[in-house]
Amino acid sequence: MIKFTNGYSDFCIPYNEKEDCLKEILNELIDVGFRNVAIEQTHIHQTIGSKSDPIPEPVKLDSLRAETNGKLNLYNRLTVVYSDPSVTHVLSRSQNFKKYQIVAALPTSESALQHACQTFQGDIVTYNTDTIKIRLNRKFYYLAIRRNMFFELKYSPVIVDASERRATISRAQQYHMVGKSKGILISSEAADRFNIRSPYDISSLGIIFGLSEEQAKCSISTTARKVFVAAECRRLGRTPVLMEYADVNTSTSEEENESDDESSSQESRKRKNDSIGEIERKKIKS
Repeated sequence: MIKFTNGYSDFCIPYNEKEDCLKEILNELIDVGFRNVAIEQTHIHQTIGSKSDPIPEPVKLDSLRAETNGKLNLYNRLTVVYSDPSVTHVLSRSQNFKKYQIVAALPTSESALQHACQTFQGDIVTYNTDTIKIRLNRKFYYLAIRRNMFFELKYSPVIVDASERRATISRAQQYHMVGKSKGILISSEAADRFNIRSPYDISSLGIIFGLSEEQAKCSISTTARKVFVAAECRRLGRTPVLMEYADVNTSTSEEENESDDESSSQESRKRKNDSIGEIERKKIKS
């Protein structure tokens, strides 16, 4: 069973062949309090291809796990860049595709974006510099949410480039207008450790992105957990079900309060009956 630790998650760290750079990023994530991280590989879908399985095999994460000494749960993420719906057929036949824990769709046209929301077998809808301005309507936004897909916002480009900052804020506002910022996941897409921010800073950025304070906090914690659960259910062919357990102390306290309320009610009824009896006795005497 794949492990997930409750806490903060970053589901978009691009794979770098320079492993030392990747290790620095992961150690920085540990230092600021993250517990779950996805290493991203990208596949650009071509309508014509000679490979029997065009999807790249997931990179081995054993050495990175050893470096982090069990302090991070590491996952393989595949981001599929496409404009043609035929990508569905390619993914369904790929054996390598099934080896990834998390899958993101990066549509490059409006029709592909609608396909991602409606049909794509993945967990996240994302974007890049070239596709960030593609419009999305309310119907397809909520369709994706009902299919247990989530919409990603990336904060690292916002820090590095002013034009990316404006475009990202614009996209975030679009998510707010069409879907009240439901199902928003914030990731870093950090290429080096200097672009990593603490959970507190990311939550503050989330508010700038138009999220409520609660949504901003959830975007790197609770929402990430939902992404993970939905991804596992997709891989195993199950329907995701999230159960919430009441706190034992809270339940006990509520039972005690109910018991106190019932005792108070009984005492009140007794006083009322005594008063009625007293009035009737006075009437009889008179």
